[in-house]
Amino acid sequence: MSRLCKIGEFSRHQQTPAAHKQLGGEEPWAMRPLEAFAFLSEGASMKRVLFVCVENSNRSQMAEAFARMHGGEGVDAASAGSRPSGRINPRAVTAMQEVGYDLTSHGSKGLEDFNGTDVDVAVTMGCGDNCPLVRASRREDWQIPDPREMSPEEFREVRDLIERKVLTLLSDLGVSS
Repeated sequence: MSRLCKIGEFSRHQQTPAAHKQLGGEEPWAMRPLEAFAFLSEGASMKRVLFVCVENSNRSQMAEAFARMHGGEGVDAASAGSRPSGRINPRAVTAMQEVGYDLTSHGSKGLEDFNGTDVDVAVTMGCGDNCPLVRASRREDWQIPDPREMSPEEFREVRDLIERKVLTLLSDLGVSS
């Protein structure tokens, strides 16, 4: 039903999605702690994905959220920025609430926190960032437009584009929810 997963010096108790739902809990991705790149040390089949953008306040945060939502226990996702803003854009929070995900517990993290980290895929969001010190088996650049100054409708279109790209990535990695 559940397992204890070590995360660096810390540990957390994480229920499987089925067990969590049986206990009447919210969707499991909404309940998972969102430590900075808290990769599970167990489970060789878990795919590790890092989403990178400049500020880590919009696109990369939404991509991380969708990977958690759709990847379940098959993926451990994180996001970071080369120049993190220190906050999540309230418009991104609202856009993700519309699809049932709470971004308020996320934090804007710096890319330097992940230097030397091994990941299966490092995805840049089209903002000119690269992450040479992150050891990635595969790298992708998605060329997602920055929604920061867009209308709410355009912001949703970018959110939905990110979701489609995350779903394709998870499928390519053999991760199913």
